Amino acid sequence: MFSPISGRIGKSTVTVGALVTANQSTPLSIVQQIDPMYIDLTQSSADIIKLRQKITEKQINKSDDAQVKIILDDLNQYYDIVGTLKFSDITVDPSTGNISLRAIIANPNQVLLPGLFVRAVIKEGEYKDAILIPQQAITRNKEGGAMVYIVDNQNKAQLIPVEITQAINNKWLINKGLLSGQKVIVEGTIKIHPGVTVKAIDQSISKNLDQNK
Repeated sequence: MFSPISGRIGKSTVTVGALVTANQSTPLSIVQQIDPMYIDLTQSSADIIKLRQKITEKQINKSDDAQVKIILDDLNQYYDIVGTLKFSDITVDPSTGNISLRAIIANPNQVLLPGLFVRAVIKEGEYKDAILIPQQAITRNKEGGAMVYIVDNQNKAQLIPVEITQAINNKWLINKGLLSGQKVIVEGTIKIHPGVTVKAIDQSISKNLDQNK
């Protein structure tokens, strides 16, 4: 008897001398393919609808090949091999509001194992002219709108409205309001007001100065 697939065989479910029959419901053992590995994921249907809308509105460039980066949950680090999204279901699970996805990824060193819990980051599209800024740079106006202080050409602070798309780690993704090259005031915003003259210090330089104290 030959296995229809190549892989690793698990423990036997029967002992020598046990009675077995053809087409029985209990398998003698299970062979599992571990290189490459198929990884089943879920994604919120609301997120998928937003993504497709932004692609339609040309806010996001759709990726031709959706890459999948695996995060090993116990170690909280990325697996060093990038996978590919192979399948996205069209049916929404009514109990969770999620859609099932399936990725395939090489597993030559057998780091990934069947049943292992992992998280994934899927590159399905790219924002055009999007900017990441630290979350503490955002202030709110009376209506609750997001605002940031920038430094203009005369070294004066100016308060401008921005549009926040989502949080990424400890930063906000800004897709409207800021231009590439503009200086954003991150610290000390409660002490300034529009039109005041400021002396901007690059944040990376200020961090180095703090470390040298």
